[in-house]
Amino acid sequence: AGFVAFTTEDAERGFEIISTDSPSLVITDYYMVGHAGLNLCRRMRKVDATRFKPVIIMNFHGEGFKSQCTELGLRAVAANHFSVENIVTVAREIIAAQAAVQL
Repeated sequence: AGFVAFTTEDAERGFEIISTDSPSLVITDYYMVGHAGLNLCRRMRKVDATRFKPVIIMNFHGEGFKSQCTELGLRAVAANHFSVENIVTVAREIIAAQAAVQL
């Protein structure tokens, strides 16, 4: 799909990667080891360097989490909408929108 991915199962290590490698987009699960992916996103929003980083957050347990994600400016993808193709499409949309803003 033309992406370089950094992976971790630990939210703390994820934040370190986000802070040091500055990816164009973060994709995380709602539930992560260490603390919830939503808490990772809240932490990102408190730091200048990661405050406006686009995030896709996934949840395989229903759609009740979407309002929390919207409050943080996250793109939520629920289990019944999840597929690799869907995630790649959403990622491309977000990156394209970022590129258009930077022009």
